[in-house]
Amino acid sequence: MAAAGRAKIVLRRYWNASSQRKQSSWQLLQRPSVPLPCFHSTVVLEWSPCRYGCSTRAKKLHDMLTKKIVAVLIGLLIPAAWIGLDSAILADEIDFNRDVRPILSEHCFQCHGPDANQRQTDLRFDVADSMFADLGGYAAFVPGDPESSEALRRIYATDLDELMPPRESKLELNNSQREILTEWVRQGAKWSRHWAMVPPVKPPVPEVGDTSWPRNVIDRFVLARMEQSGWHPNPEADRATLIRRVTLDLTGLPPTPDEVDAFLNDESVGAYEKLVDRLLDSPRYGERMAWDWLDAARYADTDGFQADPTREMWPWRDWLVRALNDNMPFDQFTIEMLAGDLLPGATREQVIATAFNRNHMYNGEGGRIPEETRIENVFDRTETTATVWLGLTMTCARCHDHKFDPITQQEYYQLFAFFNNTSESGAGGSGKAGPTLNYLTPDQTDELNLLEKEVAELTQQMNAPDEELDGRQLQWESKTRTALGQQEFDKEIVSLDDWWVLGPFPAPEAGGVKSFDTDFGPETGVDLDRQYGEENLRWQRNSDFVDGKTHALPDRVGATYLFRRLDTPRTRTVSLSLGSDDAIRVWHNGKPVLSNNTARGVAPDQEQLSLQLTPGKHELLIKIVNTGGAAGFYFKKQSETVLGLPSPVAAALVVEPGTAMVSLLDQFVRSPFAASLLLGMDPEEEFMEIEMNNLDLSGVAIRDIHFPHDVVILSISRKGDRLDSHGYTRLEVGDHVTVVGSPDSLAEVEVRFEA
Repeated sequence: MAAAGRAKIVLRRYWNASSQRKQSSWQLLQRPSVPLPCFHSTVVLEWSPCRYGCSTRAKKLHDMLTKKIVAVLIGLLIPAAWIGLDSAILADEIDFNRDVRPILSEHCFQCHGPDANQRQTDLRFDVADSMFADLGGYAAFVPGDPESSEALRRIYATDLDELMPPRESKLELNNSQREILTEWVRQGAKWSRHWAMVPPVKPPVPEVGDTSWPRNVIDRFVLARMEQSGWHPNPEADRATLIRRVTLDLTGLPPTPDEVDAFLNDESVGAYEKLVDRLLDSPRYGERMAWDWLDAARYADTDGFQADPTREMWPWRDWLVRALNDNMPFDQFTIEMLAGDLLPGATREQVIATAFNRNHMYNGEGGRIPEETRIENVFDRTETTATVWLGLTMTCARCHDHKFDPITQQEYYQLFAFFNNTSESGAGGSGKAGPTLNYLTPDQTDELNLLEKEVAELTQQMNAPDEELDGRQLQWESKTRTALGQQEFDKEIVSLDDWWVLGPFPAPEAGGVKSFDTDFGPETGVDLDRQYGEENLRWQRNSDFVDGKTHALPDRVGATYLFRRLDTPRTRTVSLSLGSDDAIRVWHNGKPVLSNNTARGVAPDQEQLSLQLTPGKHELLIKIVNTGGAAGFYFKKQSETVLGLPSPVAAALVVEPGTAMVSLLDQFVRSPFAASLLLGMDPEEEFMEIEMNNLDLSGVAIRDIHFPHDVVILSISRKGDRLDSHGYTRLEVGDHVTVVGSPDSLAEVEVRFEA
């Protein structure tokens, strides 16, 4: 479409002869009835001779005002329609919603509007029946008869006792607003409901004089208004300007030099249309169109409170971009964003779409009131939905009937009820507030499918008959079966007592993070009868904590301790699964075995821990540090091992072999863990702990040390902290490395370390 026409505005200055003191004022003679495009319009101010003659002083005043208006209209590049004069003055027809309702809402609705608590009279200007009602021989507005309209008489009244709005309201209509109301009545005072509640109606296409200029229906509407004002379209912009404009409009990015050259050299019919089609097919199109939706959805990749923790909201953003690029129908677009999870057989993408209403700020602060947090989130969803899809600012009706729009407080909470079934209380924050969804991008899904296919092929190869491996397996089975002897392999014999809980201990002045390194007493030895701290805290037995479930702890910022005893009559290795909100430390018989200073919501299997248990009682102490928001822990005994073997494998070795047992053994001996067992390892000496004392290992990384092929690294720890054993940990003096392998291989490892 060609650029907008050259806007010509004529302002005539004249003396106000009705005043005893001569005043300078401006009268609009010709102006556009639609907002002028900021970047393509030129405003011309023309001097008209004074109506009653001009003094030198008046001429100077005129020149000064002219310069100021030019600076505003041209220098600041704002539309001419913003100079304070209403665009409806010269319109062919005054529109109630566009021109009249804003005036009534701003100046009259306080006393004559929808809010019953603020209304000063039965006369209402937001209801047609009241506006035109017979008030006893007269009416506020009489369609087609301004002289008989009492409201118009009152807004022009010179008697301050009759003037509306009343002087004490501090509200005042200007001349153009009075003229709009008068012209509206003269034209018949057509009333309409609030525009947000009126279905759009397709208007008839207007006739135009210059039928050669319009290229589409929209052009005809633009040209019709221009012709009414006596304007003419500018010449079409040059092709370089056109490609820059349309590329920025549709992708948000400027065209590349090569794209500009290609368009300039394309002399085919429909070159511009082909350019637009290419831009619409670009992935950048959806990204550009998503800007406004991201703003409307209050999109953010952080929670917005306190430390502003990161949250993963980008999958919803990517869904939005894809939906716009795919030209998803707007009704489906709406349904999926508001209730995609409620669709029958909802897909993963449809569930992600509903994250539109989870973009709000999320308060996980420790001192919050949980129900208040939940309700604030419901308020946000209610008001955002109303703004985006209903075109209404419903927030005012949260506390009372809306003072300006036709929304009652009851109607607000009727919409509120649709969202009032959430469980968000601020718990489980840190960017991971439930419910959550494990999400893979389409590219990640494709990669995962390829990896799963590769794993299946390798598994098939691994399980194929192998004469050498099968022979080693028979030797290992015989040797291990003898070593097992009378072990009670067929049942789990590690018993766990009830939990004891101590705390929470308030955080030191430095805050919750400092609690991680602070010993509040139990870390040097557990005494269940002792009182701790200034608050004289005591251990409390808790038999309600069920293993295998997450449990909430007091959400006070600080530290809480959990203690329990383990008992086993025989040597066992027990595997534990742990979770924490936030940080966690673990001691086994007073020795630190796990340390992770983190901030997170509690979940199963966040930490894995193996304990070597000798016959007798063992003590397990866990410290949970809460740095803010909710607190909690998770504990589950995953499995026990006999001489390093999982109980089912030990059982398969000594019971009467069957098909299932044989299959289990075949799978086990082909696992990475069992590789060293088949190469001569003595089951009685399966683990070895190497302490890096007095060794020159500074700067040496695990990946730099050559291990024999039959040695497996099980764990690496540093002063109780579990380290990465996958080839990236740098070793230091005092580190502990636990490995498994044959005695000869382990000795070889020691030699290599010492070297």
